Amino acid sequence: MKEYRISNMGNVDDIRCTLKHCSFTVNELTSEIDYEKQNKNCSSVINLLEMRIRKLNENKSK
Repeated sequence: MKEYRISNMGNVDDIRCTLKHCSFTVNELTSEIDYEKQNKNCSSVINLLEMRIRKLNENKSK
C-alpha cells in the first residue's frame, strides 16, 4: 500500500488548499518536509510546509 503523503495530492495549489482546510501536527508536517527533501521534490512545497509549521508554532505561543 502506498504511503499517504501531502505532496502526492496534486499540484502546489491543491497542497495549499489541503494545508488550509485540514489539520496536521507539527510532527506530521516535519515528516513531510523530510520526505520532500529526501526525494528532491519541489522547493515551493517545502516552503508551504515550513510556513504552516511557523503558523502552528505562533498559534501555540499565544
